[in-house]
Amino acid sequence: MIVIMKCLCKAVPPDSIEDYTAMGACTIYRYPKRFLDALMYGFNDKYMRRPSQDDTGRLLRDNAVSGFPGMLGSIDCLHWKWMACPTYRAGQHYSGHKRAPTVILEEAASFDRWFWHGYFEKPGSNNDINVLNHSDVFDNVNNGVTPRWEYEVNGHRYTEGYYLADGIYPRYKVLVASYKEATLSRKKKLLNTYQESKRKDAERALSTMKRKFAIVKNPCMYWKKSDMKSIMRGCMIMHNMVVENKNRA
Repeated sequence: MIVIMKCLCKAVPPDSIEDYTAMGACTIYRYPKRFLDALMYGFNDKYMRRPSQDDTGRLLRDNAVSGFPGMLGSIDCLHWKWMACPTYRAGQHYSGHKRAPTVILEEAASFDRWFWHGYFEKPGSNNDINVLNHSDVFDNVNNGVTPRWEYEVNGHRYTEGYYLADGIYPRYKVLVASYKEATLSRKKKLLNTYQESKRKDAERALSTMKRKFAIVKNPCMYWKKSDMKSIMRGCMIMHNMVVENKNRA
C-alpha cells in the first residue's frame, strides 16, 4: 500500500524506488493498476453516480441561495499530458496550447467539489464541443430519466437542472454558457461576471484533486491509454471519498 500511495499521491517514478522495494519497475507499475481496478469495481457506482432525486434537490436548494436557481454544477475539460504517447499516435493527441500529446477529461462538479461526471478518452486534438458530443453526460436527459424538480426563473417554470460552462459550449437547455464579449449589454456583462465566478467550482474540484494526487498533476508516464483512464477514474473516486468524509465531520 505504501508503494501505491507513493505512486499516486507523490507521483514517484517506479524505477526510482526499485532498490527500496526490492521489486522491478514493471511490478511496481502493476500494483497501482490492480488497486485502481479493484477500487472502480467496488465503488464506482456509489462515488461516480449521477445525481439522484435527493441529490438534485439538495444541489438546487443550495445553488438557489447563491443566486443560481436550477444549477446543478459546472462542466469543464482538463488536458492531461501523455509523455509516453507512442510516436505514431502523437499527431491526433497533440494539443496546440499544451504543446504536447494530451488526453482530455470532461468533468462536472458541484460547489462542494464533488465529481458527478467524468469522461476520459478523447485525444487532445479535440475541442470541448467534440468531447461533449461523444460523452454520456446528458444521456439521461435525452432518455427522459433525469430526476424532475420544478423551479422558476424570471416567471418561467423549468423541470431540469443545468450546468454552467464557458463560451465555447453550445446553448443547450441544460447548459448556461457565458456570452461572447463583442458588444454586450450591461445586463449580459453582469451575468457573465457572476457566471464566470460561479463556474470556478469545476476548476476548484480539479485543483483539489491534483493537490491530493500528484500523478494526475504531472505528465503521465504510462504507455497505455486504458491505464491512464483507470488512474484518472480511480483518483476521482478517492477524491469523492474524501469530500464525503469531510461533509460528515
